[in-house]
Amino acid sequence: MKAPLFWKNKNSLYGVLLSPFGALYRLITSQRERFTITTKIRIPVICVGNIVLGGTGKTPITIMIASALKEQGFNVHILSRGYGGKLKGPLLVDPFYHTAQEVGDEPLLLAQATSTWISKNKAEGAKAATQAGAEILILDDGLQNPSLYKNFSIIVVNGEYGLGNERVFPAGPLRETVESGLKKANIIMIMGKDNHSLEKRWQGICPIFHGDLDPYINDIQALKNKPIYAFAGIGHPEKFFAMLHNYGLHVIAEKAFPDHYSFKSRDLDKLRAHADQLKAQLVTTEKDFLRLPHDMRQKVKIIRAHVTLKEKNLFSNLIHKVVPHEKKN
Repeated sequence: MKAPLFWKNKNSLYGVLLSPFGALYRLITSQRERFTITTKIRIPVICVGNIVLGGTGKTPITIMIASALKEQGFNVHILSRGYGGKLKGPLLVDPFYHTAQEVGDEPLLLAQATSTWISKNKAEGAKAATQAGAEILILDDGLQNPSLYKNFSIIVVNGEYGLGNERVFPAGPLRETVESGLKKANIIMIMGKDNHSLEKRWQGICPIFHGDLDPYINDIQALKNKPIYAFAGIGHPEKFFAMLHNYGLHVIAEKAFPDHYSFKSRDLDKLRAHADQLKAQLVTTEKDFLRLPHDMRQKVKIIRAHVTLKEKNLFSNLIHKVVPHEKKN
């Protein structure tokens, strides 16, 4: 879904007119939280979530945490809803067998880092991961889902986009009110430039960290001095395009698709024809690449990205407070 423009404008008439529906949405979610039975499993659950619809950088942060804990010798599993996939789970994702149409694009990416499960039922998925030997479970999204107890919750915010008009869906981009969301947070992670002074506004609520999404230099170097036709179907494709420009790549054309877009043959034919006309190399994100048909992938290059954390040591110390003991291989 593409975010409507009025979600960014606090004074928009559309936001005002849709506010009653936002109030109804808040009522439904609050009643769900009140009456849903919460399951607590015997291993720590770290939730990486957000309060805004759309891309904020949750997936790379989840990968960063999982990788760090794996280096400590822990058997880390990730649990995802599998948005965009048709399978309900609980299911252990095999990145070499499953497709984005079956399990969603994000689980395929997460499964390259560590054991990843999809499950529409969070509690059942958590139990399956525990039975399979997980020592720590990272919940990718799920901050607003009360069915699973979280030992530690990280709220990720896109610093450049901020909170939009700060109204609850459908009047705005919020999944819940800012106040109710922040009450659940143990850590706030601001990704990118803090254009809306969120750190100043939230100072004292909980520890605030800062991260950037940076490309792997090898991927950049491989495309230097080549004409590039970039395309992306992620939460904020403009950030991907800006990153390519900032790293000096010669981007001559861009094409944005909706988040989690399921590429069709006609889309790919148009992309390929336009790239051939421009004599340009097609380039996309790692998540988009996983949604492409296999016969198209050989014609497309990817730019992988990772989180650069400014307060890495302090962040690691806070995460390890959730872990029962140090463990080395």
